[in-house]
Amino acid sequence: MNFLGKIFTWWNGATIGTHLWSARTGEHVGTDAQGNKYYRSKKTTGDGRERRWVIYEGANDASRVPSEWHGWLHGSFDDVPESHLPPARIWETDYTPNATGTATAYRPAGALERGEQQAEAPEEAVATDIPEELQQDALPVQPAAEAGIGTPMAERVATLGLLNKRNNVSRDLELQPGDQQRVGDVIVRLQACERTAPWEMPSETGAFVQLLVKERGTEDQFRKVFSGWLFKNSPSLNVVEHPIYDVWVKECTMAFPGEEDAPNPATTAGSDAAA
Repeated sequence: MNFLGKIFTWWNGATIGTHLWSARTGEHVGTDAQGNKYYRSKKTTGDGRERRWVIYEGANDASRVPSEWHGWLHGSFDDVPESHLPPARIWETDYTPNATGTATAYRPAGALERGEQQAEAPEEAVATDIPEELQQDALPVQPAAEAGIGTPMAERVATLGLLNKRNNVSRDLELQPGDQQRVGDVIVRLQACERTAPWEMPSETGAFVQLLVKERGTEDQFRKVFSGWLFKNSPSLNVVEHPIYDVWVKECTMAFPGEEDAPNPATTAGSDAAA
């Protein structure tokens, strides 16, 4: 670094003031393989301790301090590493600083920084056949008393999100109660879906979902890993705990009697405010 750089910058090595202060009050005790110089104060502090510091050769990066000198700087031992520590083992490798964020940082195959192109997202998974023994029976007929409250259960349509955490590919599944769909090694079943009426607050959308995942090393043996209600606005109430797959509710399409004539809460609030 040039002379002016040492006066006006502090992030690349030490400033001229630090060099002068180190030469006046400090004692140079050693230099590591990267050229970093280590000092300790000529006088002890009021509690009997000595100050220790390093002047970097290049960028001021604490990860460039080898472990043996790191121990000396923090007072783990009094003597310098050459006289305190045993010789390096034959299997020990040379110290290298943390390269994260630099041009020499590790970049996996396909990384854009290596001038490569990322692998294209896999094609949309094709739903495969569901084993006969896993076929669902028809859902029981909805009682007449309940059928009049909104769209009958069998006619509702739920939109579920399915995520494969291994390749970060997600897709939407549209199912009616009683339907199930297989996507690769996972089967998603929908038993029911509900949403609150537009005049009910707070609004919520839920679906009763079952998730079956194929056992490793088998042809068509599936294990049920989740069965329960999932809620759109309160996902933490019940979550799918699986290392590969995740499912969540996005929508339940249904209607309620008189919903078209129900006042819009946002419009009503705006009218009241204007009045």
